[in-house]
Amino acid sequence: MQSRAYLISFLFLVGHICSNLGYENSGGKQVAGFFFFSPYMNWLPVDISSNLPVAWALATPLLSVLAGGLIAANQGESGYQKYIRTRQNFRTYRRTTYLVAGFFGAVLPAVVLVLDFVCLLAIHPNTLPNQWLNNNVAISYLGIVGHEFYTHTWLYMLGWILFIGIYGASYAIFSNFLYFVTGKLIVSLLGLMAVQLILLAISMIAGVSLAPMAYLRIVPTIGQPSLFYVLFWPFVLIAVSLFAFRKLAVEV
Repeated sequence: MQSRAYLISFLFLVGHICSNLGYENSGGKQVAGFFFFSPYMNWLPVDISSNLPVAWALATPLLSVLAGGLIAANQGESGYQKYIRTRQNFRTYRRTTYLVAGFFGAVLPAVVLVLDFVCLLAIHPNTLPNQWLNNNVAISYLGIVGHEFYTHTWLYMLGWILFIGIYGASYAIFSNFLYFVTGKLIVSLLGLMAVQLILLAISMIAGVSLAPMAYLRIVPTIGQPSLFYVLFWPFVLIAVSLFAFRKLAVEV
C-alpha cells in the first residue's frame, strides 16, 4: 500500500509541475502578468489556477492512510501481528504502531510540498508575495491566517508544511485505531474517508468548513475557515486513538 501512496503522490507532483510548465505555452503569464506566477503563488496548497490542487487536498488524507494508516491491518492480515505480540504486550505494540504510522503519514505529504516548491523554483521567477504587486484577494481575505502569507512568507510556508504533517500523522494514527477497534482492513482504509465525506456534506449544507480535508489548502473551497476547527480535528483524531474506552477487537 505504501508504494501506491508514493506513486500517486509522484503523479500529483508531476501533474502540477507540468501544468505550470504549460503556462508558458498557453500564454497564461502574458494574460495574468508575470508577477502572479512564482514558486510561492503557484505552490500546491496556494495555487488557484487549476483544479489539481483541489484534487490534492481531497486525496491527501487517503495518501497518508496508505502510507502509514494500514500498518496494523497489513500485519494483522499477514499474521505478523500475532508473532510480534508474543514478544511485547499489546499496549507497547499499539504505541509503537502509532509512532511509526504517524511518521510515515506525516512525512509523505510534507515531502511532496517541499519537492513541489523546489521544482517550481526552476520554472517561475523567485518573486516573494507582495500585497501590492501580486496580491491574491482569496488568500488575503479567505485564507487561513492569509495575511501572514504576505508578511512572513517563509515562516508561513514552514508552518504550513508542519501543519500538513500533523494532519497526515493524525490520519494515519486514526486509521490504525480503526483496525484495532474493528479488525477489518476495509474499515481501516475507508473509515476516515467516510467520516470526512459526511462532514463535507454537512459543510456544503451549512456553509462552514467542518471536514478536515477542507483545510489542506490555504484557501478552503467551502466556507470561511475557523481556526478552532483547524486545530480541533488532529487533536480529536489522535486523542480518540490513544484513549479508547472499550476493549479493542484486535486485543481480544
